Amino acid sequence: MRIHCRSDAAVGCHLSGGLDSSLVSSLAVRHRGNIDAFSIRFGESSFYDETEYACAVAKAIGAKHHVIAPESQDLMALLGPLTWHQDFPLPSAGGFSYFAVSRLAADRVKVVLTGHGGDEVFGGYPAQFQTAFGTTEMFNLSKFPAAEKMTAFQRFARLVRRQGLPGVVRRFLKRPGNHSDSIESRWIALHCGVVPSQNPLLHSALVRKIGDYSPVNDYLQPWVEAPTDQIFDRCLYHDLVVYLPHLLMKEDRASMAVSLESRVPLLDYRIIEYMATLLPEDKVPHRVPKAIMREAAEEYLPPNIISRNDKTPFPVPLREWVAGPLAGEIRALLMSEASMDRGIFDPRVLSDPLLSPGEMLAMLNVEVWFRVFIDRDPNWLPAAPGAGRAPFAGLPSLPVW
Repeated sequence: MRIHCRSDAAVGCHLSGGLDSSLVSSLAVRHRGNIDAFSIRFGESSFYDETEYACAVAKAIGAKHHVIAPESQDLMALLGPLTWHQDFPLPSAGGFSYFAVSRLAADRVKVVLTGHGGDEVFGGYPAQFQTAFGTTEMFNLSKFPAAEKMTAFQRFARLVRRQGLPGVVRRFLKRPGNHSDSIESRWIALHCGVVPSQNPLLHSALVRKIGDYSPVNDYLQPWVEAPTDQIFDRCLYHDLVVYLPHLLMKEDRASMAVSLESRVPLLDYRIIEYMATLLPEDKVPHRVPKAIMREAAEEYLPPNIISRNDKTPFPVPLREWVAGPLAGEIRALLMSEASMDRGIFDPRVLSDPLLSPGEMLAMLNVEVWFRVFIDRDPNWLPAAPGAGRAPFAGLPSLPVW
């Protein structure tokens, strides 16, 4: 941590209120003295507002705390420039959150420390445990206490929250009737959507051009080739070599867009090499996610932060925004002549009033990418690249709370 804190410029931390970023922030204070910590909040409901935890950590470690509070119109204002810097359609709202908090940090520091890597290295994702269920005595599901099990209703409710009921029904109806019970298929089901030929959003002509192509085998290959017989470790390995690089690239591009250097202390090679030597029962004893990190944090963090199990990384109220104040604007974009002529999405789906917010956002991000990179639509870029003006110049300031 001391090495990652080295800098001639001011150093700050992204602070979400979760274990990873809180521990990094606490250790940064020990090595740098007073630091600035940066958080994001959304006022739509308590589910999207984790400033209670972030403020508690900032107070406990003595950090100067800054909180930004984006609103729905900020998403639309930043989506074009942010897509330009990411180079690809945003797969989720995480890029918006990273950029918003990076923009806040860039006004005060030049280097920021983040908590990325904690879940991948120390074992913190639910899918890692769900995939390993039943593979060893440690993950024998029949011996789990009732409190550790997730009921079918809870799983369904979580899926509906993510995709909306129409989206869940539509995808269920398009899935093939034969399902494999292999561990590999379990891992795929927890991470991937449907293959192109079964995607109800895509235009039939595009599906015919794609044919039988599926990204599943390429996606799964690192999992199959992982140098371990432990299923839990295969999951961690796959997250490290497949998911994490994408996550880091997304944050790196968001921070570079505002001339901010982003560092990831939890991904120091010595930490990764040490964790790789441990068996699952030593990584996550008693099936406690990130047990080693929790134990290490007892010296530095309040107990309510260490024991948290409800953390959502920079949650964004997309359901409320996409189905509420942004619904008309997004519908107009998706139903525009330019969008319909691209032949990417099924016109009947574009006009479906029961589209879920998640589906609408996915299609919106693809359409914005076309307008930025193919159409070169000036309405989606605040300044032409290379025109001598910063790509984010002229954008509205985000409200600081």
